[in-house]
Amino acid sequence: PLFRSRTMSTDAKKSVPCPFCNTRLKPGSNIVSVGNYRGLCPQCSNPVLFRALEAFSNVEPITTVSFTVNEISYTVENASPSLTLNDWLKSQPSLKGTKHMCQEGGCGACVVALTQTDPVQNKETTVAVNSCLTPLLSVDGCAIETTEGIGNSSRG
Repeated sequence: PLFRSRTMSTDAKKSVPCPFCNTRLKPGSNIVSVGNYRGLCPQCSNPVLFRALEAFSNVEPITTVSFTVNEISYTVENASPSLTLNDWLKSQPSLKGTKHMCQEGGCGACVVALTQTDPVQNKETTVAVNSCLTPLLSVDGCAIETTEGIGNSSRG
């Protein structure tokens, strides 16, 4: 899942920390640009996402997220940073198949398929993620497939 940074210096000589390894990411290293930018931290190779208001200025806090679940589009506004994908899925009347048990990612009851565009290869990549550990804000632009989207005996 992608992480979003909340602040960024207006001075191009300053930098923002990678949320995973604390490496300082500078605008000159093409980690940050105007608009939405997805990239990989050169140190730890974790994905990062910035939403810049203008070139190398402040970064807008992200509270709205758009994604698809089982090929149906959803937009969630004013999402709490602590809301997980699993919590959101369980709140939807038609999406009760994804379970929550340990809430630590160990049991696998909450696993869903998450498809996103790889920022380096520019190809869609599908990975299994523990929805109980995935912040809802991190799935912006992603396609999610739950157990309900796999199919059934009448649909195949």
